[in-house]
Amino acid sequence: MATEILSLCSGTTNLALWIAPLDFPGTTNPLPQPLKDLPLTLLSLSISLIFHYTPLVSLSAFKTFSTTSHLEILNGLVLWSSTVCLEYLHGLTHLCLHIHTWRTKPKLVVSLLTLPHLQVVVFHISEDVKSVKTFLEFNSLGDSHIVLASQAPTAWGEFGGGDMSLWKGAVQVVDWRHTNTQGGPFSVPSSNIMPHC
Repeated sequence: MATEILSLCSGTTNLALWIAPLDFPGTTNPLPQPLKDLPLTLLSLSISLIFHYTPLVSLSAFKTFSTTSHLEILNGLVLWSSTVCLEYLHGLTHLCLHIHTWRTKPKLVVSLLTLPHLQVVVFHISEDVKSVKTFLEFNSLGDSHIVLASQAPTAWGEFGGGDMSLWKGAVQVVDWRHTNTQGGPFSVPSSNIMPHC
């Protein structure tokens, strides 16, 4: 069903694909074909959708990601053992991942933070903010481009429809940090511009 809907969306640039791979019948993944034809710039999805029944483990191998500038990966497993080659997505400027202090490998976070084209990194957190900040600081990952946000479910308007508040809020926090040098890399403005933060 999802593939039929995607095939009708030829000009779509903004997509939240929130379905489970178990929804695919058979033993092949029908999504890569209709996705590769979309000129997506904003994408939110579970990467298990892409890798289900697929031998590839690199997002850069999929044409879908070559035009994507804003990417939200819903799976918590990214940064546990691999970056799934996010560093090779040179058009990527905004990235949203989950961070877990007990599973995230700091060297994988470092590999992403050194990318010159990445302007904003939002980490959804399921732990308390203080623990995550301590983890990041202990591992020398204090970076003004990192924005922490609660793992509360994101509404479509917060991802990319409407006012794009997830990305808009994260950019406002990063911009504020560049003009306000006091408070450290994880400081936020007094006004609550990030949803669920």
